[in-house]
Amino acid sequence: MNTSEYHKEIDILFDRTQAKGIRSLAITSSVHQEGVSSTALALAQRGEQAGLNVLLLELNTSSPILPSLYPGIISKNFPDIFRISAYFSCASTVVHTALSDIWQRKNFIAFLQTQRELYDLIIVDVPPVTSDETKYLPSEIICSCCDATLLCVLFSRTQESDVKSALKKLHHTETHILGYIANDCFNPPLADELIRETYRLESYTPGLMARLRRRLSKSHLLSLRI
Repeated sequence: MNTSEYHKEIDILFDRTQAKGIRSLAITSSVHQEGVSSTALALAQRGEQAGLNVLLLELNTSSPILPSLYPGIISKNFPDIFRISAYFSCASTVVHTALSDIWQRKNFIAFLQTQRELYDLIIVDVPPVTSDETKYLPSEIICSCCDATLLCVLFSRTQESDVKSALKKLHHTETHILGYIANDCFNPPLADELIRETYRLESYTPGLMARLRRRLSKSHLLSLRI
């Protein structure tokens, strides 16, 4: 997906959450590396562009992604870098200590209610639901405390059994699942696949294959991701 398409998807996702009056949004997945942190950051930045005060809360205690992208920067400086109002990571010693009392369901709900008075939108980056690495509140409990949850699914990589297991846990906690984010970074459009196949016949009809590739690359329909 190119940059313009990606921003369009983020715009659509943001508009839908706002239309439903969602103030706290959890984003999670069934397993690691599904695109949760990048989606959470993109939505937080989109909210800021719309004039909202946004809190990005990263609760991935085992492998926080955002601090690892900027290892030489103190987490308190992240809002300026990410262009958001506030960023909390429980991987930070200071923030972890400050948030240590939220790791009970009722306390976390109370924490979210307090933050709603300060921020227009709270984006919660939640660890994978099927992971056992969460040291405190289980991911499905965190999601159930938020107004809605988005589940990221990485096409061509995520196992169906993992998705079903995550959904079972989320449904058990009566989590409001707003929808699914189809991460298709490993799922190329049909045009790319057809262009790749033309090289099999390159030695027989090079001129025809070159013209076919040009036609395929210009096709909007075949360039759509499935």
